[in-house]
Amino acid sequence: MLFEFILFAFIGIIIGFITGLIPGFHVNNVAIIMISLLPTLGLLPLEFAVILISAMIVHQFMEFIPTLFLGAPQEETALSLLPAQRLILEGKAMDAAYFTLFGAIFGLFFALILAVFAFLFLPAIYEASRNFIVFVLIIVVAALLLYERKIYKILTALFVFVLSGYFGLLALNLNFFSSSQVLFPVFAGLFGLSTLLVNVITYEKGKQISQLPKATAKPDKNFYTAGFLGAFAGMLAGTLPGISASQIGTLMAIVFGNSVGAFMISVSAINLSDSIFSLIAIYTIGNARSGVAVMIDSVMDISFGEILLFIGIILFVSFFAVVLFHKTSKIAVKWTGRVNSRNLNISSFVLICVALFVLTGIYGIFIALIGMCIGLISIFGNVNRTHAMGVLLVPTILFFLGIR
Repeated sequence: MLFEFILFAFIGIIIGFITGLIPGFHVNNVAIIMISLLPTLGLLPLEFAVILISAMIVHQFMEFIPTLFLGAPQEETALSLLPAQRLILEGKAMDAAYFTLFGAIFGLFFALILAVFAFLFLPAIYEASRNFIVFVLIIVVAALLLYERKIYKILTALFVFVLSGYFGLLALNLNFFSSSQVLFPVFAGLFGLSTLLVNVITYEKGKQISQLPKATAKPDKNFYTAGFLGAFAGMLAGTLPGISASQIGTLMAIVFGNSVGAFMISVSAINLSDSIFSLIAIYTIGNARSGVAVMIDSVMDISFGEILLFIGIILFVSFFAVVLFHKTSKIAVKWTGRVNSRNLNISSFVLICVALFVLTGIYGIFIALIGMCIGLISIFGNVNRTHAMGVLLVPTILFFLGIR
């Protein structure tokens, strides 16, 4: 039995490694593909879960690599870039990889410590706070909107939030898709296709920037603080309904200000911690909080023993994820700026469209195109794309208010 779990974990490692290197593709997409093929593959539910969890963890480590492969954009647009891309412009791509790797490691370490707290107290806290969750969600939404600062950007962000919320209400009530199936085209359009299309349209071949062969950043106490806060925030994202890791990450930007390293570490820690607690939430509060968790919850009833098995799988897989990230990031840095990102983005766009058509048909393509248009509004409106998470937040808020 142990050998079989190790074998399925390695299958998941390979899947997560591949999906992590494809821009715009997510392990949740793989979850939907695999659950569609589950009868054909002949996998037992537990085997299916081990593969998906392994893929999810490795994907969280590897998804940063395409940033290195795609290279740095034009220098005049540097002020609007993500911190990782700014470091690349400065020739410090290895520093960006260093922050991401240590953030994931810190997120894993602190999340496992916080998991003890979650098992003991989370069910009682969640039950006691159900009447107040809606106000927490509204406060988070308001904070994210106000973070845009300028009036026209706040109004644009509000428009994106309301529009995506209405889109979510329609999509989640379609008769020809289940609530889990429809999330694939919804998120593929909002965040995947929209980003890839803009990358293709705005592509300009820039000069290649030589990168330092080693990271120059040194760890300090702020890094450990960022790791812990990221893991704690990931626990909130993994348990609070409607809240995404990206939204929590935006709030972290307020906390850490101009500290690029601390911010990147916290975001990386959030992502990994969120993945872990989305699984723990199935057992503790009976609420699957990620695509992978939803798929696992739909095929099996999870006991405490199986949660412990999943944690063991996460620890086992994380070792290989660290090694793969370390080796691949070194290769990626050498190729920074040399890869034609336009062709890579086009290939990813086509791949996602093919997967959409195969799994959800022409209706799925139509839903994804609507989502893509909303995503384009946020991009060209120069507001944070996390506002498009209104697609889940609006239905969730209305549910807790008893309106829906």
